[in-house]
Amino acid sequence: WIPIRPNTDVALMLGMMHHLYTSDQYDKAFIAKYTDGFDKFLPYLLGESDKVPKTLEWASQITGVSAEKIKELADLFVSKRTFLAGNWAMQRAQHGEQPDWALIVLASMIGQVGLSGGGFGFSMHYGGNAQAGSGARIVPMISQGNNAVKSAIPASRVSEAILNPDKEIDFMGKKLKLPKIKMIYNCGANLLGHEADTNELIRALRTLDCVIVHEPWWTPTAKFADIIFASTSTMERDDITFGGSYSKNVIYAMRKVVESVYESKDDYEIFRQLALRVGGNETEQRFTESKSYMEWIKGLYEKSDGPTLKSFDQFWRDGFVEFEIPENARKFVRHAKFRQDPINNKLDTESGKIQIFSQKCADFKLADFKGHPTWFEPAEWLGSKMAETYPFHLISPHPKYRVNSQLDNTWVRNAYKIQGREPVMINELDANKLGIRHGEIVEVFNARGRLLAGAFVTKNIRQGVLSIQEGAWYDPEDVNTRNPRCNAGSVNTLTSSRPTSSMTQAISVNTTLVNIRRLRKYELVKPYHSISTPSIIGA
Repeated sequence: WIPIRPNTDVALMLGMMHHLYTSDQYDKAFIAKYTDGFDKFLPYLLGESDKVPKTLEWASQITGVSAEKIKELADLFVSKRTFLAGNWAMQRAQHGEQPDWALIVLASMIGQVGLSGGGFGFSMHYGGNAQAGSGARIVPMISQGNNAVKSAIPASRVSEAILNPDKEIDFMGKKLKLPKIKMIYNCGANLLGHEADTNELIRALRTLDCVIVHEPWWTPTAKFADIIFASTSTMERDDITFGGSYSKNVIYAMRKVVESVYESKDDYEIFRQLALRVGGNETEQRFTESKSYMEWIKGLYEKSDGPTLKSFDQFWRDGFVEFEIPENARKFVRHAKFRQDPINNKLDTESGKIQIFSQKCADFKLADFKGHPTWFEPAEWLGSKMAETYPFHLISPHPKYRVNSQLDNTWVRNAYKIQGREPVMINELDANKLGIRHGEIVEVFNARGRLLAGAFVTKNIRQGVLSIQEGAWYDPEDVNTRNPRCNAGSVNTLTSSRPTSSMTQAISVNTTLVNIRRLRKYELVKPYHSISTPSIIGA
């Protein structure tokens, strides 16, 4: 484990690349045959274009990792068969596109792309792209149809669009005008759980004419809705899905366990009834395509390769159909065909090769996205002036015991919550300095918000870094105050809605600085209500 400063991975890799180049250890033949634009990236790497050579010492000052250790890593990677595995967390930060691009260039300089055990990959923890597969057709998704409204915005720009209608932003090299939003119809997502900067989002939601949600549970999003359609949970409806996020070799029958309770309905049935009420029989028939719910499930199954092994009735009885994984899939090597024949197996890039420099990106002339991998200083990081006020970098990984915000209202919370609140991991040296004891409630705060969390004191986190897993159900202590403190530890109370860049406008929640303090003895902690059921009028 090398405890690097968060958000400085690009600097680390640039330092390694500079060392490989100046020590003449990089794979010149691979660069020449399989990549495009190395000659245009090199002046930046060597400091000829900006007077800042990306040396080991330069990288060490930024990352907090010694120059000797960075050199050791580079020498190790180029001397052994090395696979570089990127992750989603690096991308979910300001300038988050750069680590992925830098990782690809570093792997190219090592020269093992297309060799077994070498090269690079992303999302290896879940559904890794360009993986080996069974080769079988799995069940397709239901078409969403054609939306009469053509406006679309990046998912991270919800609050900004609501609060700034008609604002023009950069997006993928073009100008995008944000639409005027008067209503939100939310289905299949916990908006108040996954959007950054909760307090900003709440200010935005309060300006809308109407918020409609489908929910089986009394989630924070449901509490902010004007209209709630009680939808069924997965246990209360029949469905179909596939398994094996890598090999996609199983189709599963998701047979309901219990009948739906009270007035809850499947999402499909809710939309069917809405279509009937809005447009009559003709609109309903257009939505359903004259198929019943089970006919849709059967039709999706029949579009897969499942019927070659089992009829639908047998599949539904057995609960699954499994395809055999061919031997060639077990010997799959990512990018092997490209390495063997780059002419007939071109990549989907400008040149058909690994794109180290992109003229297309350079021509956009964006301040925060250049034509090659670049180190940009984040707005919030441990090397910034802001760290004097907020000296901890907060990361918000996916939860160990939940699926995002799912299960936060169940008994699972008893396995890991601290006094009913989301744990905050803190290094034991930092905790000792601040007088924080394991298991006590603390406040984590910045200019965007405040939350209460349970202190989890450990040596397994870098000094100066805190970690709160995303997905806790937001629970404001006093809804009548501006930016109320969250009593449950919902981390997005603290995260920023700042986009990764003007290129992709993605989320950057892992670029967040905070401070932490013990609660004073006289401070009373109110009971949390994030999972409490509502009062039902007339019940």
